[in-house]
Amino acid sequence: NRVPLEVLMMDDNNLSSLSPGTLPGQLKIISLEMNFFTNFPASLASLRGLQNVNLGYNKIAVLKNADLHGLHNLLFLSLQNNRLSTIEPRALARLRNLETLNLKNNLLTEVPTSVTHCVNLRQLFLGGNRLTYVGENALRGLTRLEEVKLQANPLLNIHHRAFSNLPALTSLILKEVRLLDTFPDLNDTFSLKWLRIDRASLSSVPHDLCTATPKLYSLNLQRNQISTMPDLTRCQQLRLLDLSNNNISSLPEGIFSNMSSLQDLLLQGNCITTIHNNTFYGLKSLQVLQLEDNLITSINKDAFVHLHGLEDINLGNNSFPELPARGLQSVVSIKVHNNRHLRVFHGPESFPKIRSLTLSYAYHCCPFLRFQYHTESTTINESVFFDVKDLQGLDPTIWNVSSVWPDIGLNTNFAAIWANLAAEFPAANTDLTTAASGDLTTTSTTTTTPPLPSHQVICSPEPGPFMPCEDLFDWWTLRCGVWIVFLLALLGNGTVVVVLVFARAKMDVPRFLVTNLAFADFFMGLYLGFLAVVDASTLGEFRMYAIPWQTSVGCKVAGFLGVMSCELSVYTLTVITMERNYAITHAMHLNKRLSLRHAAYIMVLGWIFACTMALLPLIGVSDYRKFAVCLPIETKGAGLGYVVFLMFINGIAFLILMGCYLKIYCAIRG
Repeated sequence: NRVPLEVLMMDDNNLSSLSPGTLPGQLKIISLEMNFFTNFPASLASLRGLQNVNLGYNKIAVLKNADLHGLHNLLFLSLQNNRLSTIEPRALARLRNLETLNLKNNLLTEVPTSVTHCVNLRQLFLGGNRLTYVGENALRGLTRLEEVKLQANPLLNIHHRAFSNLPALTSLILKEVRLLDTFPDLNDTFSLKWLRIDRASLSSVPHDLCTATPKLYSLNLQRNQISTMPDLTRCQQLRLLDLSNNNISSLPEGIFSNMSSLQDLLLQGNCITTIHNNTFYGLKSLQVLQLEDNLITSINKDAFVHLHGLEDINLGNNSFPELPARGLQSVVSIKVHNNRHLRVFHGPESFPKIRSLTLSYAYHCCPFLRFQYHTESTTINESVFFDVKDLQGLDPTIWNVSSVWPDIGLNTNFAAIWANLAAEFPAANTDLTTAASGDLTTTSTTTTTPPLPSHQVICSPEPGPFMPCEDLFDWWTLRCGVWIVFLLALLGNGTVVVVLVFARAKMDVPRFLVTNLAFADFFMGLYLGFLAVVDASTLGEFRMYAIPWQTSVGCKVAGFLGVMSCELSVYTLTVITMERNYAITHAMHLNKRLSLRHAAYIMVLGWIFACTMALLPLIGVSDYRKFAVCLPIETKGAGLGYVVFLMFINGIAFLILMGCYLKIYCAIRG
């Protein structure tokens, strides 16, 4: 006996047609993917036992009424990646048992009306078509539909009742429906678990959403225009809530009071300003909290005490001055980057389970990277000795209590109080009078310090030479060298300026240029003086004063002097070199010399250039406050262009100096 053929796979065979009668009548599954069919094969209509037909990746453009006439038992039909633009009104009318219909990546402009005849349909895939609208009756009667996918369509709008009365629907995903400003009516769609409507124009969420969808597990409404936090307290099975990139401005207290199953709360990219005491009350299972890119300026000290299971919190790009540590003992990852107002951050004792930190200042990483942490508790034993020998025969009536506690009024009844205490606590009295030594008793107390993380902690930005933890200058040789250069620069260049300016000799071009160079180097001495004084005053504990120093006016002044001095010095050296080169190479032409007036014009340009370069970081092009040495060496955004420009200018100056000195050398050698 031959076993009847039930499964036939003929994928990728360059087939364009099937002759009638060539297929066995017992066939249940047939796959004809990646062939060249332009029409639905007519020979399939006679195979009444077919349950699974796959005609994906062909060239079928039209599905006619009679194409599927005899396929009453069909359960699965795939026509994905064809050229379907038309499905006639009754093409699917006989497929009452169909459970899965795959029409992905075709040219359909509307949901086929014949879909409503497939009353047992469970999965409908319409992604990657040209749908622009989903009407009210597009899915009517599909009471067993569990999943509908419409992604990658140029949808503009959807009728607000398009997805109502679908009691079996569990997943609904709508992406980039730009004109959708009314939340879909989900009445009698009570099995819905996953709902996603992103990049639309929704401004509110209906108050009865949780009543209509009591089994909701995941709600994603990111990138809409929602301005008020919706009341979802009845969604008791909700695990994920994504309201990121909306216009929510506040989180009322108790708004999450009954959402004990919520694990992921994503609220980044909103306009939230304040986190109150009971904002997160009820979120017992919350593990991930995203509040990045908001306008948060205040966080209550008890805001996180209700989040017992929190593991990941992101509060980056906000402006709050303090992060409360209460409630964050179980947190594994903390992000509070790009917040210049957060100048103080708790140490490792507040976060015993922390593994990843993204902070605003590198100095906050110092306590987490500096020590080798241990989880063993530190025990401190204290022994207190009481000498009770002289107390055994004490008569309380002879005490003048009023001299000891004159304001309490114990003088009249102190003896009675003492007698009552002795009667009520005989054991205590016995312990005091029968100590191990006969005269002394010992009480021991134990103090346990909180455990610190023993594992490796990844913390960024990491401290480095320009953002040190201990000292601004790590080596004593560097520290002493800076002081020497600082003092010599002030004394030496100050002397040069005084001598040249107040000398009786007439000011000529070389002296004028040297005076400008001395001024430039004098300013460099002042810059080094700022750093030397800061280093000396914060010796061994620079990280405690680093942030106030970097954000101070003194740092800006020091940075301004440093950049101006550097650029003016390079500019002046270049002018001096070029002037000397011209004078030496044209030694016989005494009338061809740079005049003092022209030299003054040239140096005015130099001062303007140097001051401009030093001023740019003060107006937002790079920043003096980025590093402890107050230099604008940032390599991101406009700061990178600034650094590259300065390096280019100084490189050009260096080449000019080299060229001029080489030319002078050659001229002298003949």
